[in-house]
Amino acid sequence: MSFKNFFSRHKFLLPDLIVIVFSFVLYGNTIMFDYAFDDAVVVQYNVFTQKGIKGIPEIFSYDTFVGSTLNQLPDRDADEVQANMKELAGGRYRPLSVAMLALEVEIFGSNRPHISHFINILLYIITAMTLYRLLVYLFNIKYGEKSTEKWYFSVPFIAVLLFLAHPLHTEVVANIKSRDEIMALLGVVLTTKYTFRYLDRNKIWYLFVSFFWMLFGVFSKENAVTFIALIPLTVYYFSDYSIKRNLITVIPMFLACVIFFVVRGWAVGFYFSKEETVPLLLNDPFLYASPSGKYATIFYTLWIYIKLLIFPHPLTWDYYPCHIPIIGVWDVRAILPFLLYLAMGIYALYGLIKKRDLLSYCIWAYLIPLSIVSNLFFVIGAFMAERFAFISSVAFCILLAWLFVEKIPKWTKKPLVVPMLLVIAVILSLYTYKTVTRNEVWRDNVELFSKDVNPNSIKSTLHAGGAYLGIATSPGIMYNAEEHNKNCLIAKQWLERCIELDPTMADAHRDLGRAWEELDYGVHVLETLSNYRVALVYCPDQNNRDIVKYKIQNTVNQLLLTNMLKDYPLDALMNELDMINAIAPDIAEVYYCQAVVLGQIQKRDEEAIGKFNRALQYGYPDTTSLYYNMAVSYRHLKDYDSAIKYLMMADECTPDNPQVLHAISVTYSDMGNEEKAVEYDSKLRSMQFATNANVPYLLGNGEGG
Repeated sequence: MSFKNFFSRHKFLLPDLIVIVFSFVLYGNTIMFDYAFDDAVVVQYNVFTQKGIKGIPEIFSYDTFVGSTLNQLPDRDADEVQANMKELAGGRYRPLSVAMLALEVEIFGSNRPHISHFINILLYIITAMTLYRLLVYLFNIKYGEKSTEKWYFSVPFIAVLLFLAHPLHTEVVANIKSRDEIMALLGVVLTTKYTFRYLDRNKIWYLFVSFFWMLFGVFSKENAVTFIALIPLTVYYFSDYSIKRNLITVIPMFLACVIFFVVRGWAVGFYFSKEETVPLLLNDPFLYASPSGKYATIFYTLWIYIKLLIFPHPLTWDYYPCHIPIIGVWDVRAILPFLLYLAMGIYALYGLIKKRDLLSYCIWAYLIPLSIVSNLFFVIGAFMAERFAFISSVAFCILLAWLFVEKIPKWTKKPLVVPMLLVIAVILSLYTYKTVTRNEVWRDNVELFSKDVNPNSIKSTLHAGGAYLGIATSPGIMYNAEEHNKNCLIAKQWLERCIELDPTMADAHRDLGRAWEELDYGVHVLETLSNYRVALVYCPDQNNRDIVKYKIQNTVNQLLLTNMLKDYPLDALMNELDMINAIAPDIAEVYYCQAVVLGQIQKRDEEAIGKFNRALQYGYPDTTSLYYNMAVSYRHLKDYDSAIKYLMMADECTPDNPQVLHAISVTYSDMGNEEKAVEYDSKLRSMQFATNANVPYLLGNGEGG
């Protein structure tokens, strides 16, 4: 068989090889990248994903954010965490892509971002190859097989190459979390394919297959649900099947979506109202906008989508307040996009009724998937995102390919194969350069958040601060004091800028507290606690409050462990702890720290006992230290019976602790009970205290008894 005949009989082989090679040229550099951005949510710090296969039932049972929140709240259960989530209306539920990541953890182990990046590329290739086959089929049945005879200069092939190379897709392919977008598109493309298979062959089996792939799509990401409308439109535009048969194909898709929403409702609840959430600017960018300002800004962002499809520069992950401004209804940036989209809508309706032409179809194929992420119908948590245009970009690439392959030659009445191929080659070269260079920003969080930081954006200043904190606490920098402090100061600068932009940003106050805590290795306790206190005030839900409370607990415990209390201005420290108590009156460690200051340093033992009791009430975990130090305060007050009572309780918690035994002996001696004093002193001596390496340290102990 000749080379030419071989490829004519295997008509998809050469296009597939080109797709594979071109995809690795575009995204091969991402294989060695680390985790970045929301990868922490779905895999890196997601306790469900890290369980491997065992975590998959939980992935399907809870909001996507629960697994990562549990990582920060290890003593909570998943139901409690989910019940306390009040940040995002309707929650987030994309279990299939997360389950796939859990499977990767099971097979390859934890912390294998290179495997996940490689699989992202493979999924991108499979999606492109599947899309090419579907487009070949659609163009063959609408325009005849001659339309794809020269496959290298056909609308399907050129469209797929443009789709592969488009720089707008870097966020989707280079970011592991955004695999949900690729899987959703793959699911709906295969649903469309098997819908046509049913129509062509009239075998009901294909309806079951389309049902399966629609389930695959919507469980990957919910925006696949828009294809309930787009797939029947595709059948209408590209074939002559009756409306009745067309509607029959909708039934399995509809059932798949019903199942998804039932399962989703069972897992995360059936609430979609903003009333269920705490108002937060980063999750509702229109929080302070008037209705007219909201919709004016939405049309401005809809214009940015078109602009980025035509000219994909500059690109960023950050389309949050205040990177994109709220604009007025009479702003030209709102008026012109409104008129453009109005014209597109009118022509799409005209084409639907009269022409059934490719231009009007592409408008529908662009608008319908974009509608669910446009903010027009409900707020999605951001003004926009490049990944939100991923599925809609297919329509743009088809339209651009059709312009070069069909329309321009038709207008000029010349074949123009070579000139058009040269133009396409130039566009693909520019796309390739932009894609490969843009990929580098997604190498890790430090690259992403330092390169894309905008000093006028709440989100990017917050993440830039977090990125530099990550550098400061990394193994190579942590113990290099100069570099550690330098990165802490840079983090502090960005976080303070974030707070300038939005003083209610709890995450910024929390991370600024961390920056102060790390700076000079923990000596800035007052500044640390002050920022944690403000974070508590603005936390949007109980989960976030609990995370901050953990940080307060750790800071206070560290202060006690290092015996640095006497080095601080105690009045200021006690005042700060009182303010924390007023906001969060259930942090036992705060009461304990105050009790130690009052009892051991300021000798205000009656007040100290009150604080010890509050610490006990709220479950202070180190009961041995608590009872011991409480007994010390009772000894100071010469209430020896109470002192012995609590020392015995301490001994019961940690039997034979030398400090406790010594205190018991001394207290009995103070009471005049020399027999008991000698008994416990002998017991202490028999333990050879000086060589006992397993003696637990009594937290906050400032004296020997």
